[in-house]
Amino acid sequence: MNKIFLALKVFRQLGWRQGFLYAWYQFLLRSGFLHLLTYANDKTDTKYSNPIPLKFNISNIQMILKDGVNQLVNEANAISEGEISLFGELKMKLDFTHPGEIKHWTKHQDTWIADQDIKVYWEMARFSWATILARAYAITKNEKYAQSFWAYTEEFLETNPVNLGIHWVSAQEVAIRLICLSFCYSIFENSTHTTPERKSLFAQLIADHASRITPTFSYSRAQNNNHLLTEAVGLYTAAALLPHHPKAKKWRSLGWKWFNSAVQTQIMENGSYVQNSSNYHRVLLQSALWAKMIAKIQGDDLPLKTAEAMASATKYLFGLLDQNSGRVPNLGPNDGAYFLPLTVMPFSDYRPVLQAARRVFLGHSFFPPGEWDEYSEWMNQVPLALSEETIELNPFRIDSKYSWASIRAVKHQHRPGHADQLHVEIWWQGLNIAQDAGSYLYNAASPWQNALGGADVHNTVQINDQDQMFKASRFLYLDWTQATIIKQAPTQIIAEHDGYLKQGIIHRRSLKLIQQDQWQVKDTLTSQNKKNFVSQLHWLLPDWPWQIGEDTIHLDSPKGPITLRIESGTPIQISLVRAGEILYGKAEFPPHRGWVSPTYALKKPALSFAIRANAQSQVNLTSIWQFPQIK
Repeated sequence: MNKIFLALKVFRQLGWRQGFLYAWYQFLLRSGFLHLLTYANDKTDTKYSNPIPLKFNISNIQMILKDGVNQLVNEANAISEGEISLFGELKMKLDFTHPGEIKHWTKHQDTWIADQDIKVYWEMARFSWATILARAYAITKNEKYAQSFWAYTEEFLETNPVNLGIHWVSAQEVAIRLICLSFCYSIFENSTHTTPERKSLFAQLIADHASRITPTFSYSRAQNNNHLLTEAVGLYTAAALLPHHPKAKKWRSLGWKWFNSAVQTQIMENGSYVQNSSNYHRVLLQSALWAKMIAKIQGDDLPLKTAEAMASATKYLFGLLDQNSGRVPNLGPNDGAYFLPLTVMPFSDYRPVLQAARRVFLGHSFFPPGEWDEYSEWMNQVPLALSEETIELNPFRIDSKYSWASIRAVKHQHRPGHADQLHVEIWWQGLNIAQDAGSYLYNAASPWQNALGGADVHNTVQINDQDQMFKASRFLYLDWTQATIIKQAPTQIIAEHDGYLKQGIIHRRSLKLIQQDQWQVKDTLTSQNKKNFVSQLHWLLPDWPWQIGEDTIHLDSPKGPITLRIESGTPIQISLVRAGEILYGKAEFPPHRGWVSPTYALKKPALSFAIRANAQSQVNLTSIWQFPQIK
C-alpha cells in the first residue's frame, strides 16, 4: 500500500488528535530535542525522600500464607543468588549488563538485541522481582534480602547511568521501575543496609526516573493505553515520595490529571478495557489500586467518574474468571506484565488482584479468606465481608454447572490488538478446552513477530485465508471489524461480524448450551455474490492424547474423555497440527500453527484442529462438544 495513503488511513482511523501527538513525539525524537531534554547523567540535587507508609499486619499475612511463607522465602533466596522468574515462568540469571554499546536512550530504537527480544531485558529491569525480596524481609527480617536489594539497585545504576542505554528508552518501563522501587524502599527503609548515603541515592533515583517520564508524555498520550496510565501513576508516586522536590508540584498535578483521564477514557461503558486484553486489564487494576493507595495517603479523593469506571472494570474482569482455576481467557495481547506480583499465587491466577480491586472499588470481597488475600494486605486494605450482591458475568458468556463458554463480539471503538471476532472459549472443570493462543513474542526473528494475533490461530472461521482486518504493521490493525449481537438468551448467543463483507461474505455464529455436558457452535457463512470461497474453521486444543475419525476428534483429558464432532452439509477436509508439524490430513499452514503461549516468551505445543470447506453460496459448519457426565 502507498505510504502516503497508509499514513492518511492511520490518521483517519486512529483519530487526528492521536496522530498529531505521535507525529509531534517523532519530531522531538528525530530533531534531537529529546536528547537535549534528557541529557546523560542529568541530575537535580535532592536529598528528600518520604517513604510510602505501608501499613500491614505481618501476623495476618503469615496466617494467609501458611506454607506459602516457605515458598516466598525460597523465591527470595533464589533472587539473592541471582536467579529470577520473568513473566511468571521464564527463569533467568539477573544481569543488567547492557547488550552492545551503551548510548543515549534516543539512539536505542531497536527492539531485537543480541538475538533477544528487548522486552526480556526490560522486564528484568522493572524490579518487579524485588518486591519478593521486600515481602520476605518484612516477614523474616533477614538482612540479606535488604543487602541484595541495595546491591542490585546500585549495580543497575552503575551499568545503566541515567538516560543511557535501553532501560531508559521507554518511559513506561521507567515508571514501572519507579513504582516497584518505591514499594521496596518503604519496607527496607529501616534496614541496617539502608544507610544515609543510600537514602540520598534513592531520592536521586526517583527524581531521575520522574524527570525521564515527562519529556515523552506526548507519546503516551498518543497511545492512550497502559503507557499513559502507568506513567501518570509513576509521576504521582514520585511527587508523594519527594514532596519538597522543585518538580514535585508539577509531577503531582500531571500524574493525577492524566491518571484520571486515562481511567475515564480507556474503560468502556461495559467495563471492558481499551486494549482488548485480559492481561492489560489486570495491569489497569494494579495501576489503579496503587494510585488509590497513594491518593489516600496524599488526601486526594477519586473523582466519582473515575471510581465508577474502576468499579465497572472490576466487574468486567471478574465476569471472565474461571472460578475453579482463577484463570481467565488469554484474550488479546499478553506481554506477561504483572508489575506488582504481591502474592505467592501463580501469574495466571487473577483472584489476588480481583479481590483487592473489589474491596477498594466496590466495598466488598469477591472470595472467602484465602491465599489471594495477601495482595490486599500489602496494599493497606482491611478484610471486608463477602458481598451478597450477585455480579453479572460477561454478557457474552453462558454458564453450565461444570462448564462455561464465551464468545467475542466487539464493537471496536479503539484499535484492537488481535483479530478475534467471534472467537469462542470453552472451559470445563477448570480446564481451558478451546483456548486462545496468546502472544508469545512481540520482537523476534520470523515468524515470531507478534504472530499469534491473527484469525488463523483463534477459535473462529477464516475466509480465503485472509485475516479479519488489514494488518498495517506488527501492532496495528486497520479497517476494524464490527460485531453485532443477533440474539441473546440464557442458553444461546448469536452474533455476526462484517470482517469479510468486502468479499461479500457474512460470518454468523451461534453458541448454544444443548444440555449440561454438551455445547453446540454453529457457523453460517453466506456469500452475497455467489462466488466460490474457502472457509476454515479452527479450534486450538490442549496437547493431550488424541484420536481422529472421519468428522470427530477424541481427546483424553486429565478429567475424562472429550469429543468434538463436526457436522457439515458440504465436503470437508480435516487437518491436525502440533507445534508446527502436521499430525493428520494434508494442509498448507504457517509455522506458528499448533502453539499456545500462556505467558510472554513461553510457547508450548497445542493441537490445532482445522476444518476446510469450499462453497459458492453458503457453508454451514456445526461443532458439537461432548463432555463426560458428572454424577
